[in-house]
Amino acid sequence: MPATNSTDQSRATAVLLVATAALSVLGMAHHPTGHGHGRTLLDSLAAIGPMANLVHAALLALMLAQLIGQAGLASRLGAQRLVVQGAFVAQLAGALALTGAAVINGFTLSAVAQSMVAAGYTAPEQVRPLLWALFGQARAWAQIGTAAWAIALALWGLAAWPHHRRLGLLALPLLLVPLAGGVGLLPLDVIGFGAVVLAQAVWAAAAGVLIWRGRL
Repeated sequence: MPATNSTDQSRATAVLLVATAALSVLGMAHHPTGHGHGRTLLDSLAAIGPMANLVHAALLALMLAQLIGQAGLASRLGAQRLVVQGAFVAQLAGALALTGAAVINGFTLSAVAQSMVAAGYTAPEQVRPLLWALFGQARAWAQIGTAAWAIALALWGLAAWPHHRRLGLLALPLLLVPLAGGVGLLPLDVIGFGAVVLAQAVWAAAAGVLIWRGRL
């Protein structure tokens, strides 16, 4: 491959990793959330529908872009290595599980709330079972996804170790955040999941900067 093409691909990978890291943190900072109980919660979920749709659609697009950047990272670290393949597969598995959580939180909950308000089904005994079921499903998908991301960070750290030891070591403290979310020690509300996204973003951005500088 010509040196120019190789340099262009490396820079594209670096830009994707850094940009998606920054934008994912920004997206979580604008993540809407419902509040209250019973009818108040239902009205709140219905009201935030458009913003929830927009933010979650953006976050889903960013996860896809992140995977493309991480595919480029995998090629830099040696895509033929089993640990690199494992890191990318774990990253992909986490993204797929978190897609389930994002669809529920970003689209299903608001649509259901809007339909129930419009139909007049607003009594607590009518609202509570369905909302609890949806919240439970979203939480389960989020826990699976964050656990997979913890595994991915561990494997990315191992994969990076022969190339850049500090980057490999950086993964160790950062993976504790998604690990805590995956095992239920960290509540995966907006703040908790925001911490998970931040941990992922720090490592991805560090890798992107090193690639841009030609040190990875």
